[in-house]
Amino acid sequence: MACFASVRGCGDMTSIRNLDEIIAVRQSEPIFRQNTDILLAEVSGEAVLTRTATQTCLELDEIGARVWTLLAKPRTFASLIDALMSEFDVDEEVCVANTEAFLQYLTEREFLIVSDGT
Repeated sequence: MACFASVRGCGDMTSIRNLDEIIAVRQSEPIFRQNTDILLAEVSGEAVLTRTATQTCLELDEIGARVWTLLAKPRTFASLIDALMSEFDVDEEVCVANTEAFLQYLTEREFLIVSDGT
């Protein structure tokens, strides 16, 4: 996983979906959105997400926090990449790979909800 977040706490870490399967079908462009069960707090200047159902916490770095903020409004993977590329000086291939890994990480832990974009 890209270094957008680190795990704090415990809880059920059962994988529910493989993001590769979700984003493989580009025609239906899945929509990513925040799970409403997630609380965002600032702790010592760092953004921390807490999933209340499992008490799982994630401490986000600057880019992870920005991804989370961007996902306050449901987005496609492509629109998220476009937003990140316009804000950060990063190679597109690196941005895609790191964001894909981060979204998979968040989806597997149910911090994000993915729906079919059709």
